[in-house]
Amino acid sequence: MTDISNPSDEVLLEVNDLKTYFFSREGVVKAVDGVDLTVRRGEIYGLVGESGCGKSVTSLSILRLVGRPGKIVGGTIKFQGRNLLDLSETEMKAMRGNRISMIFQQSLPSLDPVYKIGDQIVEAHQVHAKIDKKEAWNLAVEMLDLVGIPDPKRRAHCYPYELSGGMAQRVMIAMALTCEPALLIADEPTTALDVTIEAQILELISNLRTKLGMSVILITHNLGVVAETADRVAVMYAGRIVEEASVLSLFAQPLHPYTQGLIDSIPVLNQTKARLHIIPGVVPDCINLPAGCKFGPRCEARIKYNLTVCNQIEPHLIQVSPEHKVRCWLYEESGQHQRPALSSSEAPI
Repeated sequence: MTDISNPSDEVLLEVNDLKTYFFSREGVVKAVDGVDLTVRRGEIYGLVGESGCGKSVTSLSILRLVGRPGKIVGGTIKFQGRNLLDLSETEMKAMRGNRISMIFQQSLPSLDPVYKIGDQIVEAHQVHAKIDKKEAWNLAVEMLDLVGIPDPKRRAHCYPYELSGGMAQRVMIAMALTCEPALLIADEPTTALDVTIEAQILELISNLRTKLGMSVILITHNLGVVAETADRVAVMYAGRIVEEASVLSLFAQPLHPYTQGLIDSIPVLNQTKARLHIIPGVVPDCINLPAGCKFGPRCEARIKYNLTVCNQIEPHLIQVSPEHKVRCWLYEESGQHQRPALSSSEAPI
């Protein structure tokens, strides 16, 4: 095991222009539409946004677990320099659970109710390592101890129904870490857990990151979870990343109007507000996305800036500082980033 106190600059995962679409009778659902992200070795990378923005589909795309009618139609997913989209299914199976592991939203439904939890961890280990069952069982007990389950020898003989929600989530983490992966994807790992257990699970993930030297993609809709746990964070909206920054930079100076709205809507301790901030409108239909900026119909800043540009041309994700990127026309014209001219088809009538 590796002990790492701080993330390095070494790139572990690099996703470029990832597009994952779902083909339905109603039309093409662009669930993930041009996502770019980079995860460094040893860091916790937060992926935050409303339900339906594409967070979970992004994670499933990384593992190539998108089922029909979904399909990855473009982009690259480079993990330790290898494009996962070029691997055979056999090679990808060897990658899942071994070098990249995932914790899903619901822990109890993910566990087989008729097998002891120790046997399920043993099976997860034996898929990737040629060891006998006794050795694998001892490792399973070690993993249960590692994730903080009391009396792990006894608990290894328990069935899932005998576990609390928090304990079941710890078992899922133990299964995910049994082969010491380089990357752990945690998709809403604290869903349906009370606040106390949520804090314990987040602290566990953070401590295991340090102890094992792994990277973590933490998917959540909770900005408080991100602020407490992540090193860097990306904000998703309508299948795109609209802002990416270090956690300190994002909360100190949010740039995108959507991020500003999310942060403004959080209650603040010891501060009384007449009412919480509300982002107007609704998330757009991913089958019929608006032209131009996808947040445009809900954005108050577009009226103050330039309705024609915001409504007709989609901005790029641009670098505004060494640790901060944003997809917004408010920043596109600054420095070297110039607004492209309208084509004849885009020009206002």
